[in-house]
Amino acid sequence: MQRTKTIKIRVTPGDKKKFEDYLEQTRESSSLSAWFRWLGHNRIESEDKTSTAEIDPEQVTNAVEIGVSDLTERTEELAGEIALLENQVKPTSEIEELAKELLELLPIHPDNELTPVDQITKGLDELEGVQQTTTPSAWSVYLNEPEPKIRRALKWLSEFPEVKSTKGSLGITRWYRTQEVAR
Repeated sequence: MQRTKTIKIRVTPGDKKKFEDYLEQTRESSSLSAWFRWLGHNRIESEDKTSTAEIDPEQVTNAVEIGVSDLTERTEELAGEIALLENQVKPTSEIEELAKELLELLPIHPDNELTPVDQITKGLDELEGVQQTTTPSAWSVYLNEPEPKIRRALKWLSEFPEVKSTKGSLGITRWYRTQEVAR
């Protein structure tokens, strides 16, 4: 359609300069007239879109359900994984019994001073030697239990404030009590 009508608008010289500078910098339009036409059309179209927009509650509900479904599935997967981890971390009755036995057998060192490894004189077949060594591998040999099982029981015992562990210069963890454990 051919443009045959003219609309004149009055602006201050400062506004005209500001509009011209803006168009020169942004190159949004080739002239002030084209730019004002574009602004007018844009404004009317945005008004039409906002005034006629209706919200359909069912569409919103469906959109939310679709958006949340992945989260729901992942949450269910995580709940299953957490349950598996809890089963691994929580002591089984077998681990709990082993931990109770270890609790009774761990040496007491109230001053947190263990016998240096190079000064251990007893063998691992004797309780005194195992208590001097007091490593998971020593307890494993003495109690005839797999070392991972011993480690789980000792880890569970670390929840007791009286049960301590220390890592020596060779990187070997040794376990002991600082006092009798009240049960």
